[in-house]
Amino acid sequence: MLEVVHAVTHNKQFWRNADMSELGELYISITLKTFAFSMIGVFVPIYLYQIGFSLQEIALYYATYFAIRAPFNFLAGELTARRGPKHIMSYAYVLTLVNLGMLFTMESFNWPLWSLAIAAAASLSFFFTGYHVDFSRIKRTKEVGSELSHMYLLQKVASAVGPLLGGLLAMTFGIHFVIGLSIVFVLLAIWPLMLTREPMRQRSSMSFKGISPRREFRNMVAFGAMGIGRQMALSMWPLYIAVFIFTENIYGMVGLVTSISVISSIVMAKMIGTLIDNNKGGALLEHSTVFLTVIHALRASVSTLSGVIGLNILGEFSETGVMLPLTKGFYARADGAKDRIAYVVMMETSIVLVRAVFWLFVALLLVNLDQQLAMRVVFIFVALITPLTLVQNFKAIKVQR
Repeated sequence: MLEVVHAVTHNKQFWRNADMSELGELYISITLKTFAFSMIGVFVPIYLYQIGFSLQEIALYYATYFAIRAPFNFLAGELTARRGPKHIMSYAYVLTLVNLGMLFTMESFNWPLWSLAIAAAASLSFFFTGYHVDFSRIKRTKEVGSELSHMYLLQKVASAVGPLLGGLLAMTFGIHFVIGLSIVFVLLAIWPLMLTREPMRQRSSMSFKGISPRREFRNMVAFGAMGIGRQMALSMWPLYIAVFIFTENIYGMVGLVTSISVISSIVMAKMIGTLIDNNKGGALLEHSTVFLTVIHALRASVSTLSGVIGLNILGEFSETGVMLPLTKGFYARADGAKDRIAYVVMMETSIVLVRAVFWLFVALLLVNLDQQLAMRVVFIFVALITPLTLVQNFKAIKVQR
């Protein structure tokens, strides 16, 4: 993985589109952090299930986690205004170490799930607020599609290697070894952020003046639909196949199918970035949403390894085509906002609140229905709301009719 990072970040053409002193260190740091999280992230709900928590309790854990992220987003925004995004990302990495440490000692100290949710919420709120503010500030608008595809490529390489390596190591040495290794890579991810100065001038506070939730409502709905679909694919789907499809070598099998699907999506990143830069982002979003809707619905009928791999591959293709155009629109809107930080906080908060409601809905179904049936109902529900991504009105990806 580190060889891939080195090759991409030392390519001359790459550096024509990115400032080495800022964008380059962000690429490297995010890649290391993504690798650390990908080794364990997909296995967290499975690990919780295996140590005795019920599916309902896991759903409530995620509902709590996303609900708590809302106030943490505002705290992260205030601190970003005062200290700068790179400092906030560094704080996020420290909080990630706390979260991983609690996972590592979960069985010894019997941490309540709500405390684990608080640690995870704080780390991710700080990370995504700092990351979005930093990247939206230092990117180049004309090449944003290419820069997004570079970032996406590096993250996907890390995301592809991480689950497979994590699964194999968990099968061989146990899940605690994987958590420990993740801690090491998070420590490494902090270093690149210290190489250059903060990209933004610090000030006393963020301001929501001139930022209207009503004007952004359609974009919040679109991001919420995308966020629910992504959350289902990252957390609920791996848990479903671990509980109801795979019967042995669960960590290895989940890691394998996750890595295969991510590897297949890597080839899409560059092509999609080019389409976005050529003003084809809106059309790409429309077609990808149609495919993703069908794929989510088909999850309810899959019961074999080949079916899981096939849906994962097609799902990654479609999600890439949905996420990158919406992200371009989001960054373009942040550029035009009176307060970039406040805009990022508003959008991030809308997403986490929608996800919290989603997980409460999942928990409610798990209480009242057979567990496998309940999760299948959720897949159909996600398929039905996926077309809401098309209600967005970002000018940067507007379809020319």
